[in-house]
Amino acid sequence: KLGWFGAPENQGTLHALGLRDTVTTVTAGGDIPWSLDTVDTVLQQFDLILLPVEADAWTLAKNANRLLKCAALGIPFLASRTPEHELAIQQLRLPEWLLVEADADWNARIAEVGQRYREVAQLMGRARVRAVERFGIAPVTKRWLQDITNNPPATCLALSQAERDVLATMDVIVLGEDAPDRVLETLKSLRGTDVSFRSVSVISALPLDGGTEALDSDGVSLSFDRYTDFFDIYDDLGHVLGSRSGACTLILQAGVHLKRGFFSDAATFDPAAIALFRGQIQRNDIVLTDLPPTLLDQLMTRPFRPAALLLPNETYQASAGLQPRFGPLALWELLIDLVGDAGVPLLAVSTPVIGVAPDLASRTPLQSYVELLTLRDPVAADNLPSVTNEWERLLFSLHAAVIDAHQDLFQHYQSTIMPRLSIDALHAKGHRTEQQRERERTGRWLAQLRNQRNLEPPRLVRSASGGIYLIDGQFKRHVPTWLVVRALEDLYGATEPANDELAAYEDGPPVGMIANADGHVYLIAGGQRHVVRGLPVPLAASTDQLDKIPVAKGTIDVYRSVERAVKRAQPAQPPARSLASPPLSAPDKNIIPTIASPEPPVAPLDLPVAPPASSSVGVMAAGETTHGGVPGEASPATHNGSGATSAGLRERHAGFPEQPDGRHVVVQHKDTWIEVRNLGDPRRYRPTFEGDPIVNETHRMLLEAPLKAGSVSIDIGIPGSLRREDAAKLYELTYFGQGRVLLVGAGYGLAAVIVALALHEAGRKAEIIIVDPDARAISRSRSTLADCGITEDVTFVQDDPITYCASQHASGKAFGLVFVDHLTAHADIKAVCQCLPVVVEPGGFVLFHDFNDRRNRAATQASGYGIYQGVTEGLASPPFAFYGVFGCSGLYRNAPVATASVMAT
Repeated sequence: KLGWFGAPENQGTLHALGLRDTVTTVTAGGDIPWSLDTVDTVLQQFDLILLPVEADAWTLAKNANRLLKCAALGIPFLASRTPEHELAIQQLRLPEWLLVEADADWNARIAEVGQRYREVAQLMGRARVRAVERFGIAPVTKRWLQDITNNPPATCLALSQAERDVLATMDVIVLGEDAPDRVLETLKSLRGTDVSFRSVSVISALPLDGGTEALDSDGVSLSFDRYTDFFDIYDDLGHVLGSRSGACTLILQAGVHLKRGFFSDAATFDPAAIALFRGQIQRNDIVLTDLPPTLLDQLMTRPFRPAALLLPNETYQASAGLQPRFGPLALWELLIDLVGDAGVPLLAVSTPVIGVAPDLASRTPLQSYVELLTLRDPVAADNLPSVTNEWERLLFSLHAAVIDAHQDLFQHYQSTIMPRLSIDALHAKGHRTEQQRERERTGRWLAQLRNQRNLEPPRLVRSASGGIYLIDGQFKRHVPTWLVVRALEDLYGATEPANDELAAYEDGPPVGMIANADGHVYLIAGGQRHVVRGLPVPLAASTDQLDKIPVAKGTIDVYRSVERAVKRAQPAQPPARSLASPPLSAPDKNIIPTIASPEPPVAPLDLPVAPPASSSVGVMAAGETTHGGVPGEASPATHNGSGATSAGLRERHAGFPEQPDGRHVVVQHKDTWIEVRNLGDPRRYRPTFEGDPIVNETHRMLLEAPLKAGSVSIDIGIPGSLRREDAAKLYELTYFGQGRVLLVGAGYGLAAVIVALALHEAGRKAEIIIVDPDARAISRSRSTLADCGITEDVTFVQDDPITYCASQHASGKAFGLVFVDHLTAHADIKAVCQCLPVVVEPGGFVLFHDFNDRRNRAATQASGYGIYQGVTEGLASPPFAFYGVFGCSGLYRNAPVATASVMAT
């Protein structure tokens, strides 16, 4: 019984051996599913394990772990000869005939093992003992510890000169406020390396153990006279901060110690920004502190006392400085002043590069104050009030003082602070902790501010000429598009009729949309940025100032706002795009869990969406008869529900039921045609089937999918190179399409999963054919589909795409949709295009991936790229007509009638 185990993408190497005997695969999507808990038991049922390795740079660099596992289990094996396999064989003292040369016959070697199986079994018995002695947990751990303890460079932190230079310009202040008895621990973490800081100062509320002699000898200055009043430490802190002249000052609470990551990452900190650090609490388990605030309204939501703070000295010198009157909240007030008024960037370092003493989170400065009073007069401790109650009273007073000092700022951000406090109250209902009482105080003070200064909320007004303006404060800001108007109406109510007030307001910057680097779209209005959903494509704009604008609560949904939904009589038959989907064939699995929307579906609004300029539009009415089901002549008809007239050809779409609202329209986007010199220019997503631009939640999630780092390709957990526009167009064409689907190129299964998901959610059955000459690509794609629970109606064909399309041409079999995503050479694309008039059904579509790729500009025989040229030269017109470019894909339709001057347009 032969077996193989490994990563699913490596099965192609096994299939390439051409073995006569059956081999059982143990892998994800294989004959036996891979599981770490059961793999040892499963492997022991095989007589021989095959470990073929393709001789390329990637596989030859891998270790011999699979071979060692076989040896440790005592299972005979045959493995490809690689450097690591040779080394393992030598260490296990096994014969080299268990290694197979690259050009050897594996069938013959398997037969040889069968003939010598008794000898092989004895060899593996001895090798098993050696494997455990050499590669077991205990010997490996012992060698690892020896390497660490006997290697001097490994015991100290190795820093580059650039990192040392940064640290040499850094002043350090250790603030013994909450836990002054831990000052020396923090200092030890600074001195645990050979790094030199520019200066180190200690501000302590209590006498230090061992006095100040040790500190002075190490060049550490002590800034607190322990015989003065406790609250003088904040005066001292302000004085020391103002006297530092390095590049920046690091303020550490006593009890915080620097981890190695701080020193090695020091050169990456932004010298112009304020950095707040996330900590790791030093306990037996790993506990991380909350991520520090990154936005101004998050900072103001509740008092924040940083455990570690890196402050640019130049920024501090230009400010009003630390205000000692705010006591334990002085640093919080300083952050609000610098970030809110001075506009200094606020960064949160999420990597835990500092350690925090376990008891530091539960201590307050008043506990140190009590200890100081007890040192002076032990009898006084008996007459002290509750430390907890006194701390709350002090915090309330200081909190109120900070809010009063920045009343305008708090007033402006009430709309985002108040909801957070309400959520906090709901989470802590019935359990009023000290933290909860602190948040309630914030709510009371903000409520008082609201009553004192009830500012007029932003509103929308229409000018006499019909323009829409947002009145925000003393400014009128023009609203340029109906999409933005609709979004603002969801926020601020209906647009007021024309009035004469506009002249009294100054002209402010226009309202607009901004997209960040991840493609999330924001509307900037009322001093906040609102997340916008429902746009077919992110809008390009500068994002330099985006992070300085606070994020508003909630999301604007341009097309599916529940608040704006109008109640109307529901048709007896719901629209096809909201039909309930049939159950999956594998209900225990979820197709693409990363793009499944957690929100309940909301019926789309009946919005007027006029067809774009320079577009041919045709209504697809059920029951209409045309020659071969392709567009035919008909008189123009009104597009019910959209208010638009179908200026063009009426077309039949057999895969869609008749709808009274006339939403089933095919749009030919001639205006998206692109010339060779402009290949690579962005082309946004536009719907081919008229109606709401967003088909459903899955379609929306594809349009808003996260992108791979440094790429324009979507990242939904499946490898591949589809842009948002490409993925959304493939989904739309499949959802509203007809007939079978042909995917030319298996890739990693990304396109196949999108097609299968669209078919499932459209509620129609159609076969998916995936053709690719590469067995490994087919194996990867099959494994991906299996992982997503897609097991039916998918056929894999290992064949040359040109040969396969020619065979389909000869057999007369046709497809409703063909997606070409494998061939790139000019000649190959041209050859496939010559088969498509018969391969694609009348009325069907063919989508060419990388059609709009700048690599096609210099298409030569050697470049390997000539998709654009192959399509334009090889695709017959008629019957095919150009229907648009979206992302980097070009769309054509087998529509013989609508071919006049399409390419010229």
